[in-house]
Amino acid sequence: MAEQLRLRLSAAELHAVHVRPDIEVASVREVVRRAIRDYFDARGRAELVDRVLDRALPRYAQAIKRLAITSDLGNALEQGRRP
Repeated sequence: MAEQLRLRLSAAELHAVHVRPDIEVASVREVVRRAIRDYFDARGRAELVDRVLDRALPRYAQAIKRLAITSDLGNALEQGRRP
C-alpha cells in the first residue's frame, strides 16, 4: 500500500519538477520517484564502497604501500587517510 508524502519545495525545485517531465515525456510522479530511487541507489553504493575501504585498507596497508606506484599513495596510507 502506497503512502502519501507532502514535500515543500523552493520555487526553483518546483519549476524543475514540472519542467523535467515535459522533457522526459513522463509524469511528475514518475520523475520524482525515479529521482528518489536514483539518490538512494547512488548513496547506498558510495556508503558500501566506503565501508569496504575502511576495512580493507588497514588490513592490506603494507601490501598496498609496497605496490604503490607513486609516493602520494604511500604517504596517504602512512598518514592514515585514503588516497
